[in-house]
Amino acid sequence: MKTKSLMLAALVVFSALTTLAKDDPNNTGLFVISGKSGVYKLIYEGEKPSALTLTIFDNQGKVVYAETVRNLKGFIRPVNFKGMASGTYIIQVKNGDQKMEAVVEYAPQVAKAEVSAKKAAVHAKVIEANKFAIMIANQGKETVEVRIFDAQQDLVNSYRETVTGSYGKVFNLSKVESNSFTFEVYTSAGLIDRIKF
Repeated sequence: MKTKSLMLAALVVFSALTTLAKDDPNNTGLFVISGKSGVYKLIYEGEKPSALTLTIFDNQGKVVYAETVRNLKGFIRPVNFKGMASGTYIIQVKNGDQKMEAVVEYAPQVAKAEVSAKKAAVHAKVIEANKFAIMIANQGKETVEVRIFDAQQDLVNSYRETVTGSYGKVFNLSKVESNSFTFEVYTSAGLIDRIKF
């Protein structure tokens, strides 16, 4: 159903671009619609039919894909990033001396086993002097353990709780003499974050 919706949306956008391009010859564009599983929809609309060069660059400027097509004004096509490394990619369409670029932030989907192991995300904040808030965005039931170390890396306190859903706690360390603290957050997946204050 999502694929049909995505295709319908792409066709609507393409139709709108075609209609607008007839009214205004300067109305051109390059659009990237994020898909699932590393496949993106690339939509390009130019002013008139010509030779187009599609090039994809990695974050170091290296060409990872290039293709030239002739006598096209525009196109809609999938661009598959499966198997590529995570990172920033630039998709460029060149039409003579005109070029349009779009940036794609690609991160491969993680296998289900890895998703459940990394489902918790940790956020931390200083509330006031030696008071710290730890927030854990979590899905489902999870046992969370927070270990707190002083500047000499001695264990100051350890706190363990089984939670369902997201969780937050304020730790008051005003009675502990230390100029810095390290918080280690563990779940069933092991150490998921280390935060230094």
